[in-house]
Amino acid sequence: MLAFGNVTLSSTLSTKDSDAWLSPSGEFAFGFRQLNGTRASLFMVAIWYDKIPPKTIVWNAKVNESLATTSRGSEVHLTSGGLVLKTREGESIWIAQSNATVSYGTMLDTGNFALVNKNSTFVWESFNHPSDTLLPSQSLELDGKLTSRLADSNYMRGRFQLYFKDGVLLLSPLAWPAQLQYRYYYRINASHPLSRLVATLDFSGVFTQYAHPRSTNGQQGWTIMRYVPNNICTAIFSDYGSGACGYNSYCSMENNRPTCKCPYGYSLVDPTNQFGGCQPNFNLACGVDVQAQPEVLYEMHEFRNFNFPLGDYERIQPYTQQECRQSCLHDCMCALVILSGGDMCWKKRFPLSNGRQLPVNSSQHIVYIKTRINHDFYPHRNRELQPGTNSKKDRAKPILFGSLIVSLVVNSILIAAVALRSVLVMEAGEEEKAILTDWAYDCYMEGRMDVVVEKDEEALFDNGRLQKWIKIGIWCLNEQPEMRPTMGTVMQMLESFVQVPNPPPPFSMHSIS
Repeated sequence: MLAFGNVTLSSTLSTKDSDAWLSPSGEFAFGFRQLNGTRASLFMVAIWYDKIPPKTIVWNAKVNESLATTSRGSEVHLTSGGLVLKTREGESIWIAQSNATVSYGTMLDTGNFALVNKNSTFVWESFNHPSDTLLPSQSLELDGKLTSRLADSNYMRGRFQLYFKDGVLLLSPLAWPAQLQYRYYYRINASHPLSRLVATLDFSGVFTQYAHPRSTNGQQGWTIMRYVPNNICTAIFSDYGSGACGYNSYCSMENNRPTCKCPYGYSLVDPTNQFGGCQPNFNLACGVDVQAQPEVLYEMHEFRNFNFPLGDYERIQPYTQQECRQSCLHDCMCALVILSGGDMCWKKRFPLSNGRQLPVNSSQHIVYIKTRINHDFYPHRNRELQPGTNSKKDRAKPILFGSLIVSLVVNSILIAAVALRSVLVMEAGEEEKAILTDWAYDCYMEGRMDVVVEKDEEALFDNGRLQKWIKIGIWCLNEQPEMRPTMGTVMQMLESFVQVPNPPPPFSMHSIS
């Protein structure tokens, strides 16, 4: 049923069709929008500009600060008790309600969807529950906040937040995926123009005002009117968190927008998300390749155009350029060194944070990055002679590739061990599948990891790492796809760039009832 303006009780929207509840002018629409790139056909409840391609989303429903997603076949029902999102199985997973009885709903030309009682009073409205956008005539309450999305086309909760504290509007990074607010990087006073204008908290952490001409051709896109801070790359400067970009990447401003780049020898953790951080294309850790001289394994590359301030674990002075390079080369904890002031050597370890591009005139600032020497395209063909060896057997001994590949392989086996207990009985039905997955979760909660890996001594040798692997496996098996970490996040968890939070039960009670 397609409605304009007011929506009567018992009205329903479904993911099976393209119907929506439109405002009187048709400017705004309320309904389901499919998430981009989801093979599982996930949907969210949203409000969007219906006349502006590509139908820009300005609001979405949330459950406990997280995006409320559902699968195909779900429906939204308007009842006297409120607005309810139900799965095709009839489970209520999101509800907009108040203490008053609802008489009807209304989609307004302001972009606000409201539930109205018999006295024509709004008892619930989307304007009071903003996501990442403020529309014209919409105000942010003192207890309200805007939370950025994770990426341009990913509407999951992101890394930045706009909120009030002691009457001042602040912008802060979050301890993602948790909700702890780090130290603010910008404060907006009441006299600031953006405090009275429409804006979006972009996924990059920039608070931006956009405008779009009222035209029918739809060819012109959104125009940036103003934004704060002027340079997000340098605005975020904290001992905690990754900075404007993800870990091991550095930020630069291009065409008034921030971009993130990987240093030499590094690549994006998630190729589809430049703000998701970078990872080394080699393994660098203490205890790896202990029999080889560092000069055989690593090399230092000189750069002058970026820096990773803070996070230094050692400063040495006076030190020459060569001494600074050699110090990092022979230090298994050192990822890079920075020589500043001619004789001051700063040593940094993983993960690198607060990365930013430097001005072109930063001639007194030299960065040396430590990378692995690529002896051969195929590592298993590498037969470099270890110093001090003479025998043919020693000459044939390859340099170890490092623990990264081993960790990934063993981790995959352990995750598969947990997953296998679920998939082997899929034909027996969802109840058995849930029971076996929950069994693995119960073992973790009770500290009986030895049972999960069937008392494998090699796996049990490092209990801390095993516990981390099992936690990652449980996260990957969660019944809600939006709760599962991406492969990029899994990689960061494996390499300890991202802390692994305690996982929730993989199956909720309704799934096995």
